Amino acid sequence: MIRHRCRPWPIASAPSPPSTLAVGAGIGLGVVFALVAVIIIGSTIRMAVLARAREIEIMRLVGATNGFVRLPFLIEGALKGLLGGVFAALLTWGANRIITQSLFETSFFTPAQVTLGIVAGGVLGLLGSFLSVGRHLRAVWRDA
Repeated sequence: MIRHRCRPWPIASAPSPPSTLAVGAGIGLGVVFALVAVIIIGSTIRMAVLARAREIEIMRLVGATNGFVRLPFLIEGALKGLLGGVFAALLTWGANRIITQSLFETSFFTPAQVTLGIVAGGVLGLLGSFLSVGRHLRAVWRDA
């Protein structure tokens, strides 16, 4: 009987602990940064609502709906988030170029990933604005 010496199929192993740890740390930091972005955008929207309290009261007196009053603040939050996403993408691209030229070869995100990051920034800005604007507009309307 002839025996063939075959190489066994490679067995896929679980990722090594350092890479699992790095992925977990990256996800954790991403969540923390997203929460910080929502809090910062919410705070800036709160300041905008308080700064425009008289204008909001006048709008209410002439019959503006809640949506009409809220819309500019929601747009402002979404724009701040989009601009933050663009700024983050540009800084990441710049850091990638510097590291590639001076240390070692790296790869940048695909255009789809960059677009997703920018859109995620806009959604986070909209979320922060949405969470903040309702609560603070109620406070302005109650004080009026």
